[in-house]
Amino acid sequence: MDRTGALLEPALPSARRARGGELAEAETVRCGDAVWEVAAEWRHVLLQGDGLPIDRWLRDGRAATVKRGAGRMVYRVDLPHRSFFIKHLRDGGLLRTVKDWFRVDACRREYEKARELVRRGVPGVVPVALGQTKRSWGRKESFLVTEAVPAACSLDEYVDDVLPRLPARQRVFARRRLIDAVARLCAAAHEGGVFHDDLHGGNILVRQPARTPGSSPAESYAGLFDAEAAPQLFLVDLPGIRLSGPLDEARSRESLAMICAGFADKMSDADRLRFWRAYVAARPRLQIADSWRSACEVRAAAVRHGRRIARGRDKRAWADNRDFYRLHDTAGAAHAVRELPRTLVEQLLREPEKLWREHVDRPVKLSHGSLVVEAELPLADRTLHVAVKRLRPKTIGKGLADWFRRGRAPEAWYRGHALLARGIPTARPLVVYQPAGGWIFREGFLLTEWLAGADDLHIYGWQLATRNEHERCRRVRQAAVALGKLVGRLHDQGFAHRDLKGNNLLLRERGDEIEAFLIDLDGLRQLRRVPFAVCVRGLTRLAVSAKLHPWISRTDHLRFLKRYLREMPENRRTWKSWWRSIDRSLTDALTEIRVAGKAIA
Repeated sequence: MDRTGALLEPALPSARRARGGELAEAETVRCGDAVWEVAAEWRHVLLQGDGLPIDRWLRDGRAATVKRGAGRMVYRVDLPHRSFFIKHLRDGGLLRTVKDWFRVDACRREYEKARELVRRGVPGVVPVALGQTKRSWGRKESFLVTEAVPAACSLDEYVDDVLPRLPARQRVFARRRLIDAVARLCAAAHEGGVFHDDLHGGNILVRQPARTPGSSPAESYAGLFDAEAAPQLFLVDLPGIRLSGPLDEARSRESLAMICAGFADKMSDADRLRFWRAYVAARPRLQIADSWRSACEVRAAAVRHGRRIARGRDKRAWADNRDFYRLHDTAGAAHAVRELPRTLVEQLLREPEKLWREHVDRPVKLSHGSLVVEAELPLADRTLHVAVKRLRPKTIGKGLADWFRRGRAPEAWYRGHALLARGIPTARPLVVYQPAGGWIFREGFLLTEWLAGADDLHIYGWQLATRNEHERCRRVRQAAVALGKLVGRLHDQGFAHRDLKGNNLLLRERGDEIEAFLIDLDGLRQLRRVPFAVCVRGLTRLAVSAKLHPWISRTDHLRFLKRYLREMPENRRTWKSWWRSIDRSLTDALTEIRVAGKAIA
């Protein structure tokens, strides 16, 4: 069932009863080789023959696989009057089998915790059945069935897909009601002694009351629900929740940091203040010494939590998962995004130089250590416009060092996806491959998406010089804001570029806006925190490039700096101290260039 259809699904009576704090008694039955605890009204819906007929539901199209992992499968089943999820845990290897000897089964833990949430009045998924089967040598297989929340989507989907479709005025009020609802959900969970160890937008379901119960699926998406009504929220993914008494200020702050980290780029300061006030109002018994200081600590903790999560997810670019896969054979090694077929990557490994040699007449960059050409990558259903970059060590010493570290091409692959994960625009890496062979000068190839219509800062500046004054001034203001946002977020997220010049920054006009991109990631370093001196050095290098365009005013420089500082919430210096430091550094840099007789680039 698609999401539009789900919005038309009627609420189930049993769901209303359970979420009202009443739990239907579960009866214990044996079905096949499994022992089940199942609510009476669900017994004949779920248990048929030897157990759950998952295979038949899959063949009939009534069930669909939602998640697939090592030892775990999650299905959604849509029957005529029932919708539910089935989590199937099976053998997950020797280590997990040994662990299961000394702990309660994961499905059992989630089942008991979900029932306890209902007892405590915290909105969450309603468990309706639990099945467990014991195999030989202590191995277990278990099933957990939870009732689907009708007409619901995740909080992330609601913010990204549903809210933008509403009319502007309606969207403002719906956003405020959503913030209040999330704050009340967190307050109810914390007051009820529930600490969710993975509280993010994907683990909160949003259900908006239907505007017209008999609405047709053909109606517009925004018209399917009543945006004037307060949304209903529910917690999901409960295995890791911890139950205790009401959470104190420190524990509450730790939990709020998780949910706030996921929406750091989507919430304004006014939204954060509204969220905090609604949360405090919903917990009158919580003792807070200094409300303003506590709110600032939540924001700082959210920043730290977001960076910690991002660092952990960076490793996904090297593994097999739903976004990436890796390939190792005698021809070499490769990592690619899932949308590229494996056969294509195998062909690139067998003939590594074929693609760039066929397009060598379309060079973008030629240097001793790298060559970049513009090319087309044929796929089954379309042709991808890509940039092909061949990288090799510049010296014998660096070639030998590559045996003890990642090469230039894999490092650029890793950094590119790390930037994209943090919302820093760059050319998306599609595949990186290193052919086997080459004892010292090991070559690597990186394919990235081609940024159509984008020009580097210098070329774009020279194009603007030919336009009329009004258009040029307007576009320069937009470019200053776009570049300030890009570079500010780059430094705020702990990345320093040693060669932040105009050639490594691209600008693209998209309607009435300008987009900025960072390229050439060889000079990028990832740090815990970028020191002030390193930030000033990078901004100075960019200011040197701007000297090639003397019609850029000091006001435009200031506009860039203020937008840059808005992306750095932990900055404690005023814009004037930044301006003076950059100005002194720029004077020294220009003096050094003149003395050396070099050209500005």
